[in-house]
Amino acid sequence: MTPAALFEDAAQQLFRSLSPLEEVGPALREKISLDAESPKALLHAWVVELMRLTREEHMIFQKARILALEIPPGGRPHLQAELLGELIDPMRHTIRIDLTDRSSVIVELKATTDPTLGLQALLQIKP
Repeated sequence: MTPAALFEDAAQQLFRSLSPLEEVGPALREKISLDAESPKALLHAWVVELMRLTREEHMIFQKARILALEIPPGGRPHLQAELLGELIDPMRHTIRIDLTDRSSVIVELKATTDPTLGLQALLQIKP
């Protein structure tokens, strides 16, 4: 799995856990730019930012597209992404978790033998 695919997969895990994807349309596009101290910290920051947008901006997404992912040796990793989704509509969207509970999503990062990034994202979702 490429590093970009790892970030997209983590987003899809989260999106599928929050709401049925078929309920979410591509009415808005949200751009994200993040950097962190390490690839592991960047992956964690990515999921935290997705949850922040859901909790605080009331957005729900169906797809994440990684536009750029730079992981320079010894430098700060940087991510640019575009999210497709819409504002949460309680009449149309079934939200599967308590968005007010900050412990509802736990990001677990496991080391792998994957030569590109050496990480796997496993999200634990508490209903």
